[in-house]
Parts: sequence; C-alpha cells; structure tokens
Amino acid sequence: MELMHSIQERFSFKSFARGMFVVLAIYGASFGYAFLQGDVTREYLQSRLASQSVLIDGLGEPAFIETQDHLGAKDLVEAPSSTHGSKQNNTENSHEENTRLENIVDKSAKALSEAPVEGLFEDSAFGRLPIAKNAIETPFAAYRKPFVLNQGRPFIAVAVEQFGLSNALSEEMIAALPSSVSFILTPYSQSPEKWTREARTDGHEVWLHLPMENKNFPLEDPGAKGLLTRVSLQYNQDRIQWLMGRTTGYAGVAAYTDDTLDNAGQMFKNMAHDLFKRGLGFLELNREETSFFEPIAEEMHAPHTEVQSYIDVVDPQRPAIKKALEQIDAQGGTLVVVRPSPRNIPALKRWLESLQKRGIEIVPVSAVAAANNY
Repeated sequence: MELMHSIQERFSFKSFARGMFVVLAIYGASFGYAFLQGDVTREYLQSRLASQSVLIDGLGEPAFIETQDHLGAKDLVEAPSSTHGSKQNNTENSHEENTRLENIVDKSAKALSEAPVEGLFEDSAFGRLPIAKNAIETPFAAYRKPFVLNQGRPFIAVAVEQFGLSNALSEEMIAALPSSVSFILTPYSQSPEKWTREARTDGHEVWLHLPMENKNFPLEDPGAKGLLTRVSLQYNQDRIQWLMGRTTGYAGVAAYTDDTLDNAGQMFKNMAHDLFKRGLGFLELNREETSFFEPIAEEMHAPHTEVQSYIDVVDPQRPAIKKALEQIDAQGGTLVVVRPSPRNIPALKRWLESLQKRGIEIVPVSAVAAANNY
C-alpha cells in the first residue's frame, strides 16, 4: 500500500494528459501538411525520374519517340519534334548509304577481273605459273587493264616500281594514284599476292619485276633469286619459276636489261621464248641502243615495250627535273618509270593531274605494249 501511494504521488494524470495532447497535436499538424502538399510532392518526385514516351503501333517493335532526362526546369531544353528528328536521321542514314553505295559502285567499276583465271595457270613446285590457253586467251590479255589506245592523242604511260616492298608506300600508291598508273611488283615482297590483289581491286594493272644481272654486277646485286649469266640454264629456270610463282594476276614481267645478257645469249633467248609462250608481256626498264628482247617479241608477235624516261625524284621546282618533265610532256606517247618515295608519290599525283588538265592521257603500260607487236 505504501508503494502504491508513493507511485501515485509521483505520477500526475494531469501532466500525462497534457503531454499526450501535445504529441497528438504535432502528429496532426504533420499529417495535415503532408496532405496539403501531396500534389507538389508527387510532381517533385516525378521530376526526379527519367521518362520515356513510347508509341505502340501494334505492327512490331515499339517506336521510341522521345527520351528526356528531367533534371529540373532550369536544365530543360526544348527537344526537337519526333517527326523532325526522324526525317533528319533518315536523311543522314540515306546520305551515308548513298555514299557507301557510290564507293562500292566506283570500286567495282575500277576493279580488274579476279585472278587467277581458270586455264591460265599450271601448278608447280614453285606455285602457280602463268600459261597461255591459246593465242587469244593469255595472261596478258586476261590481266591487263582494258584500254583502247588512241595514238592520235598525246598520252603518257606511267609505271611505279618497287610496289609491295614498303607497306606504307604501297598503300599510298594505291590510294593516291589514278588507276591507269601501272605498278611493278617486287618479287621480294613479303605479301606479293595481297598487294597484287589490292592493286587490281583498285584498277591498277601489275607487272612482275624479274631481277637480272647487269653490267654493274656485283655492285648492283639482283638479290637471292636474281637471274645470272654465269650459271646453268636449269639454275636460272628454277629461279625464274620461283619468281613467277610468287603471285598471280600480272600482265607481264619487267626487267633491267643491257648487253650483259649477251654473255649468255642463248640461255636468255630460251628464257625469253618461254616467257612469251606463256602469254606474258615484257617491259624493259632501261632503254638501250639495242634491245635484247625486242627482236624475239617481234618474231613471236608478243607484247613488248621499253621505257623512255626514268624519274628518280619528282620535283618540278628543281630546274633540271622541271626541264626533264617538260621534255616528257612535249614528247607525247612516252613511257615513264618512277621510283616511289614519301615525297614522290604526292608530287607524281599533282604532276599527273596537271597533265590531264592539258589533255594528255594517262594510259596503262599494257596499252603501249599491245600496240607494238601484239
């Protein structure tokens, strides 16, 4: 009893009732504020969410009309209408597709036929070697760049040598030079088949370089597979087959020739007959007073031609070179071989463009070779 009496004295019902009233008042005020601010709170919460409007047309995938990230009124920028955006995208896509289509059509129009052509090669221990099917169907006819030469109009045939030796220069040659420029592929290329294919895809005809001993030998070494004068016929035949088997798709062979070949005249005559029987053209890269291969080509009615000018540096700013280029321009109907270099390729491109503007036609080497004896 004394304990209960002590608790009653310490506990005041009046103070308890006053405290409960204060607590209920606070909760009631909070609830009322939340109720009154409900719409504002909801709008605020919605404004912090990303929204996306989707049109369901019942025909397939949903069409996304507009996507907008709501960051608050100050961050909002008026979005373009869905129709305008669609038209713009369609226009851009259409332009890109047309551009790609034009590139494909242009590339397809320039591309030469795929090689090798069935019936124009034989398999050997050294790879596929070119052969003629008959007098009409030959590697020269199949792999040359189709071109009808108008000898009544000034023209220049241009061949760039050492193709395939440097990846960077070879890529630039393909990208920068007109497709009527011919390329002379080095057999010492690490990827001869690749470079032949890429050149022909871009419309350039390819000639295969045959390294040969010349009067500056051994200072000028034709390389590990070069053709020599003081060896057996079988030795050179193995080498020339290795050279020819490096790739397929070349219209002919090109070589620096001089009177050194007279030291082994019969051996090289046999090799010349074999090359022409295979249906290949021959391009002599250095002009001599007497040509070793030309009489044989005439006898066999084989395509043959020789270089009139060699350009080591294409630089019209140098007086001597400018004079040489002007002489080439004036000749008309000439064949020029150019040595590639990082400076020569863009300079050659500009020079060829200037020739074309003056009405001088750039023609493939095969067009000149065919006009001579073929």
